[in-house]
Amino acid sequence: MQTAPFDIGSDFSKELMKKYKRLLREETRNPIHQHLLEDDAAPDGIPRPSSNSRRPSNDLTQELQSFVTSEVGAQPVARDVERLGTPVLQLSSPLRDRPKVSFNSLHTEKRSEKPDNSHRVVFDRTERDLGSQAELYPMENSTTDILKAEHASIVRALKQRAQEQIMQAHKERDMAINEARESSLTYMQKIDQLESLLMAKDNAIKNLQGDMGQLKDLYDARQQSMIDRQVVLEQENARLKDEVRSLNTRVDQIRDHERATLEERVKLATDANLARVESLENKLRLAERTISSLERDKLAILQETAKDVTEMNKCHEELKDRYSELVLACKKLKQRVVIATSERNALKEENEALLDELSGLRERNENLSRELIRADRLVFGKPRNSSGVRI
Repeated sequence: MQTAPFDIGSDFSKELMKKYKRLLREETRNPIHQHLLEDDAAPDGIPRPSSNSRRPSNDLTQELQSFVTSEVGAQPVARDVERLGTPVLQLSSPLRDRPKVSFNSLHTEKRSEKPDNSHRVVFDRTERDLGSQAELYPMENSTTDILKAEHASIVRALKQRAQEQIMQAHKERDMAINEARESSLTYMQKIDQLESLLMAKDNAIKNLQGDMGQLKDLYDARQQSMIDRQVVLEQENARLKDEVRSLNTRVDQIRDHERATLEERVKLATDANLARVESLENKLRLAERTISSLERDKLAILQETAKDVTEMNKCHEELKDRYSELVLACKKLKQRVVIATSERNALKEENEALLDELSGLRERNENLSRELIRADRLVFGKPRNSSGVRI
C-alpha cells in the first residue's frame, strides 16, 4: 500500500513550527536585550548576559515534547523515539552552554538603524506553497541543523509506524477471511457426507421393500395393505427427493449470490446449515419410524406363517434365515442412526463454536477499523469513510 508524503503544510506542522520559533525567540531574546542594556557600561564592548533572566531551554523543550505527545499519541511516539535513541525535540545541549555569539554587530545595527541580516537564520515556510511570510530569528546554525534533523527523524518514525500498522491490519483481515472460507468448506463436506449416508439408508429401505414383495404371493390377505404401504413409502420418497432437490437448488442460489461483506456470508452459511441439520433430523426420525413399522409387520407375518403353513418347512426356514439377515440389517441401520445422531450433535456444537468465532471476528474487525482510522489520522490527519476513500 502506497502512502502519501508527509504534508509539512498541515495544521500540526504549522503548530510545531510555531513552537520551534518560540523556543528560538526565548533562547535568543534575553541575551540580546541584556547586551543592549549593558553595552554602554561595558568598556570592551563585550556583552554580559544574565543567566537568571533566561528561561531554561529544558522547560521549553519539555513543553514541545508534551505538545507532540498530545497531538500524535504517547505510545507510538515514545517507541519511535526510543528506537531513534534521542529524546523528542530535546536539544543536544542548552544554548547557554554553547559558544557565545558576539552581539556587537547587533548593537551597531541599532545605533546606525541599518540592520545586518548576515548572521540571522531564515525560516522560510513557502517550500510547499504555504503563502506565509518569512520570519527572521537570530540563532546558531548548529541549533537549526539539530532541530531540522530531529523533526525529520520524528516524521520518518511516524510514517514507518503508520505503514507497519496498516500492513498488519491488512494481514489480519486476510487471515480472518481465509479462516471463514475454510470453515464454510468444512460444513459443506460434512453435509455431503450426511447426504450420502441418507442415500445409503434409502437404498437399504428399497432392498427391504423388495424382500417384502417376495412374500406377497404367500399372503394374499395382506397384499392390499402392503400395496398401500408401498404407495405411501413411494410418495414419501418422492417428497424427500423433492426436498433434497429444493435444498440443492437453494445451495446453488446461495453459492451464486454475491455478498457485500464477510459477516453476511457467514450468516447465510450458518442459516443454510441449520436448515439442513433440521431436515436431516426429520429424515432420520422418519427412517426410524419406517424401520420399526417394517419390523412389526415382518414379525406378524412370520407368526401367522408358523401357525397356518406347516407343510412349507423349507420355505419357512428360508424365510427365517432371511428374517435374521433383516434383523442384522435393522441393527446396522440403528447403529447408523446413532452415529448420525452423534454427528448431528457435533454439527450443533461446531455451529455454536462458529457463532462464537463470528462474534470474535466482529470485534476484531471493529478493532482493525479503529486502528486503520487512527493510522490515517496519524499520517494524513483525516480518516477514511466506509468505502476506503479519505474524507
